[in-house]
Formats: sequence, C-alpha cells, structure tokens
Amino acid sequence: MKNAHWLLIVAVFLLGATTPPVHAQDNGWYVGGGSGSSDNKGLGEGENGFKVFGGYRLNKRLALEVAVVQLGEFGAEAFTRQGTAWEVRGTLPAGNHFELFAKGGFFIWSVTVEEFQCWNILGSTVCDEFDSMTDDGIDLTYGVGTHIHFTRRWSARLEWERFLDVGDGDVDLGSLGMMYKF
Repeated sequence: MKNAHWLLIVAVFLLGATTPPVHAQDNGWYVGGGSGSSDNKGLGEGENGFKVFGGYRLNKRLALEVAVVQLGEFGAEAFTRQGTAWEVRGTLPAGNHFELFAKGGFFIWSVTVEEFQCWNILGSTVCDEFDSMTDDGIDLTYGVGTHIHFTRRWSARLEWERFLDVGDGDVDLGSLGMMYKF
C-alpha cells in the first residue's frame, strides 16, 4: 500500500508539470479524504490510519476545517484511537499547481481499550473479550502539507499531522488523499 502512495505522488508531479496553470478557488466549500500511516509515540508502534474532512475556504489564505480521523489500533489489548479534529488552516500559494499549508486546532478524541482472555481448547485458541474501557479528551493538533491542483476543483493532498496526548501519548498521521472543491 505504501508503494501505491509513492506511485500516486510521482503521477501527480508529472501531471502537474505538463498541464496548464491551475489556481485554487479563493473561497468555497470542499470535501476530501486520505489514508496513510499513523505512529503512536507512546507505544512506539505504527498502524494504518485514515480521515474524511470538509471545510470552508474563507479566502486565498485561510480555511476552517473539520475532520473525522481514525488513528488505528495499537497494542496487544486493541487500543482504538479515533476522533474529530476542528482546525484552522493557513495556505501559501507556491506556484501554479501547488500550495503549502499549516494548520492547528483541537482534537476531540476517544480511546477504547478491549482486553481479551484466551484459552486453548483441544488445540484451538478461543478468545473472548472480558473487559472494555473508554477514555476521552480534547487536546491540540497541528500539521503541515501541500495541495497539488489538477483542475480548479480536484487536488491531491499530502500532509503530516500530530495529535497531542491521545490516550497514552502523541500520535502522528502521514496521509495522502484527494480533495474536491465545490
């Protein structure tokens, strides 16, 4: 799956180098989604993560955005991390097809911990959930990234984000996705 991300990045770069200039709309609604790799700094483990986002671009440089984020399951006891990010995004045009952005905001998160008890019965392992705990909170998030515009409506989005103090530590999410502007 990681090789597919690199192939898409190369294709986007080549497409951007051969198409006429495309500038993002100065304002309006947009939606998108992305997937990638999340890294739990507290446990030192990696997992697949994804997000669905939408927002409103106020002008050429400023947007308000909300995202539903799944950071993955970590640890032997199935720590599931997910939440909703509310962010402000600042954008800097960097050419005809590219924009750089930085963003920051709040992450409303929950962590569900499920513990399992397993038995070996006649050579087969049988497991059953015997305890479940949920923790939640509101903490800061920030990130950086780039938009690569194919048309006035369609863009690729490459970004890195850090979600602070989600359960037992910080979680990073690097993702590649697509965005559509209305």
